[in-house]
Amino acid sequence: MDGKRPHKKHFHEEYHERHHEKHSEENNDNDKNKEELVYNLEKCVFCGICGEICKKGAIVVDQINRTWDLTKSLCVKCGHCIRKCKVGALEFT
Repeated sequence: MDGKRPHKKHFHEEYHERHHEKHSEENNDNDKNKEELVYNLEKCVFCGICGEICKKGAIVVDQINRTWDLTKSLCVKCGHCIRKCKVGALEFT
């Protein structure tokens, strides 16, 4: 032995791992039911929050020209954009 103690996980590390595994399993199950992310043009105020929150860069909002674009191949259907939208303009269909 080299005299070093083995790394003991702290509570928050174990919690994070368990939570991440559980959440990933839930997302994988839910993804089967989520067909496509769509936005409601009548509700959207083009604030850009959905584009800012998207870690994959799947959503681009042009506030000047008032356009919203989704790159479907980048969207992992996590739902963060839907939860952060203040006007309820996004949903899975």
